[in-house]
Amino acid sequence: MHLRTPVLKTLALKGRMSIQELATATGLTLNEVRSACRTMVPKKLIIREAPGVYRIGYHGQKALKDNAPVRRSTLEPKAWRSMRNLRVFSVEDIQGRIDTGEGQRTQATIRGYINALERAGYVVPMARRAGPDGVMQDRWMLVNNTGFEAPVWRRSRYEMYDPNTRKTVSIAHQKEAA
Repeated sequence: MHLRTPVLKTLALKGRMSIQELATATGLTLNEVRSACRTMVPKKLIIREAPGVYRIGYHGQKALKDNAPVRRSTLEPKAWRSMRNLRVFSVEDIQGRIDTGEGQRTQATIRGYINALERAGYVVPMARRAGPDGVMQDRWMLVNNTGFEAPVWRRSRYEMYDPNTRKTVSIAHQKEAA
């Protein structure tokens, strides 16, 4: 269960609450509640009434009523589907297929996700090749296509959860070479 779900359910039951009250009611830490709230406000699942005070929004009520899961960003699932279709790809290939208009931010997110998939054994690096603009691009090949659902990169735990196999793979924390 995502951290967002208990926060959303608690706000639905109790109405307007502060972060401290939410942490007490849900049993989550203050940082977990802050993180959950920070991701739900842009999706309009909850409304920020004052600094640190939230209430459930229309979309949050609808998500609970429909019993819809509170999902993460769609960027990683879109990237995974593109990787499955292409089999051999670069960051630029993926970004071109799922362009969100955020440019560098999207590219950094895709690169981080690919690096995590590489450490978990889903993709392997291939020889670099010149892209359409003549710039050399890193490329990868998908070698562990486990199914439609995108593996979930749990950054804080250094692990990759695969909903297709229902297995978790530990990713050794490695600092990226600068």
